[in-house]
Amino acid sequence: MAERRLSAVIAGCAHIHVRDFTAVLLDHPAARPIAVWDDDPALAAPWAERLGLPVTTDLAALPAADLWVIASDTRSHERLVEAAIGRAGALFFEKPLGIGAEGGARLAARLQASGLPVAMDYFFRAVPAVQQLRRWSEDGTLGRLRHVTFCYQHPGLLEGGLKAWPALLDRARMGHGGFGDLAVHLIDLAGWIGGPLEPLACALEGDGAGSDCQGSALLRVVGGPHAGALVTLRAGTVLRGPRIDLRLDGEAGSAQLREGELWLHEAGKASRQVASGIEARCPAGLSAWLHQLAGHQAATLAGPADAARVDNLLENLHRLAGF
Repeated sequence: MAERRLSAVIAGCAHIHVRDFTAVLLDHPAARPIAVWDDDPALAAPWAERLGLPVTTDLAALPAADLWVIASDTRSHERLVEAAIGRAGALFFEKPLGIGAEGGARLAARLQASGLPVAMDYFFRAVPAVQQLRRWSEDGTLGRLRHVTFCYQHPGLLEGGLKAWPALLDRARMGHGGFGDLAVHLIDLAGWIGGPLEPLACALEGDGAGSDCQGSALLRVVGGPHAGALVTLRAGTVLRGPRIDLRLDGEAGSAQLREGELWLHEAGKASRQVASGIEARCPAGLSAWLHQLAGHQAATLAGPADAARVDNLLENLHRLAGF
């Protein structure tokens, strides 16, 4: 028997990852895209055309669907949630959930009250190599973690590629700039692997237009078996080098995912490459969520409560940086 395909709506096209979501909905065997919405028809047109659909600009006219994929700017999330309740079977959000800590907490509470299944696009959780890092942190392979060092960077602002996506450069629309856009993934990942976090310090560079473009942050794990471990995050859109560099250092060994290679270094043993050719990219999150909604076992993705914690930590990092 053929697998049932889930009807899907793209609600908002202001985020750069609408490109990835469109590709996933075209190719995933469990997806059947049926509508594309945005207030701005020119913004939605390229993605609606790829899907062979008209552009919908009237939010009230969006059809009921098994899944709404929300790729709007963050300030539109609240009205999209209200529109989706009663018409969406499940939601998938591009991050962050809300504007600042207050916005994230308010939306998380509303979504919890709605009973809707919700996943956030913290896509690192859906990458098998990252899941392996987490298993090593849990099964004693690395011992007690003492330092977590995560970097996520690209030169998009340097090279001008982000100019086509002005929402990403507007803190009022997204709740962050280039640093926050990437760092939220690392904050979620550090909490998922290490445990609950408290922020200690942060230094940010502005982009000249009121938003953050790159920076570094220091946090500490405050609960669980790795309590006391320090977490260093580096993220930005004016940086070159390996796009993703994730390292866990513990009392029994260390592990690193860098330039598509996963390495394990255990005390008293030769370092070994565990995997290569690894891709840690945005489509993994939506693909995993579709897989789960279709009734298959899939990666555990972040939900609204996780996203609200990330929003709160990011706001505190901005405050520590005086930004």
